[in-house]
Amino acid sequence: MIYLLFVLLALMSATAKMLQKQFTNLSRNVEQAKNVYMLVVSLIAMVFFASMAGWDLRINGLTFVYAVLLAVLSILANLMLLKAMDYADIVTISVYASAGAIVIPFLFGVLFFKEEVSICKIISFFLLLLIVILPLLKREGKERMNFFGYFYSMMLFLEAGGSVMLIKFYSRAESVMNNNVLCFWANVLMLPFVLVMALKTERHSLLYSIKQLSRSTYAVAALSVVVSNASTLLSMYVVGKINLTVYTLLQNPLSLILTALCSWLFFKEKINRQVAFNIVVSMIALLLNNI
Repeated sequence: MIYLLFVLLALMSATAKMLQKQFTNLSRNVEQAKNVYMLVVSLIAMVFFASMAGWDLRINGLTFVYAVLLAVLSILANLMLLKAMDYADIVTISVYASAGAIVIPFLFGVLFFKEEVSICKIISFFLLLLIVILPLLKREGKERMNFFGYFYSMMLFLEAGGSVMLIKFYSRAESVMNNNVLCFWANVLMLPFVLVMALKTERHSLLYSIKQLSRSTYAVAALSVVVSNASTLLSMYVVGKINLTVYTLLQNPLSLILTALCSWLFFKEKINRQVAFNIVVSMIALLLNNI
């Protein structure tokens, strides 16, 4: 049963990414489309999680603390991403964020939760790291980052792993509210940040950009939010039920494989040698994890 949930989770994650990409394609000529999208995400997410909670949004002290931490991590991720782009290329940034989501939960599960790992799982772990790091090693003409580039990239590394850890600790905590209440209040706390980012006008006002987007574009944005939020709830459920090491070694390769296949199927993106290599290595990692 848990393996079916992993497949469903990976499929939902891939679907959310495809919808986000479609939104980008449809809104390419609208200047503040990303800010509008963030605003739509925040508002729909609050309605989604409130309805899933049965509109019972009472919160206790411990849950509020976790909501604050989750909101802070999400805000820091956005701020660090914007800052990192000033000092590092997108490949480097992606490498650090992906590595954090793999390394921190895996090591934390082994060292602090005393989860047992076999030789096959350790090999699987390093194969996933190889997928993440290889693009950075193969770049040509790459420039050396300065201190700020490494600093902001490392912040993304810590944030990516920290988010998984926070969810795991929440699942083990006693006397906390359900996941829907946590996610609702985290989005409420993030709303002021989203509004500040959205109201930082460029050539056109936010209102003008909102009017420029078509109904179909908003429909795609809304659907992507619903799928993404459902994926979040499912991932929180799965993380709470299994070991961190197992979650890391199953979720990451499955998401990579399904995302690559969906990109090829729906957006006709070519599966080049690098992508094919990543798919093959991911499949090997999955097989090793189940030996």
